[in-house]
Amino acid sequence: MNKELEFRAAGIIVLIVSAMLFSVLGTVCTNTYSLKNAPAKTTISYLLTEFPVNQYVCVEGTVSEILPDYTSKKGYKYQQFFITDGKNSLKVFCSKYSGSVNVSVNDHVSVTGKFQKFGNTYEIYTQCKDIKIKALQI
Repeated sequence: MNKELEFRAAGIIVLIVSAMLFSVLGTVCTNTYSLKNAPAKTTISYLLTEFPVNQYVCVEGTVSEILPDYTSKKGYKYQQFFITDGKNSLKVFCSKYSGSVNVSVNDHVSVTGKFQKFGNTYEIYTQCKDIKIKALQI
């Protein structure tokens, strides 16, 4: 009976540690939003080729440039930065309403949000708190 309890306790510990790692490292982008003909892992280059405007997407990239925060006429605050996949760059425009994200150049991030065109620039609009900084894959 002791072995069975030890086995169950070990299983529970594994589940707890896995959940903790998952929450710290964030999720891996997959094509959760069913973009037609999109690869399982959508890239910035794919988005800038197919232009799925007004659709929700998930993409990973490396922060290449951080722009100054933006404050709207109504006083809402936003963070903005560019991410790259090594070929193309895409602007991330995120609301700080529920919190900000502490990103630096060369951070690898996972961004889920609405792909849209604002002026002459394509961007992903999201909540800053929903952006995940990814651990480097070694």
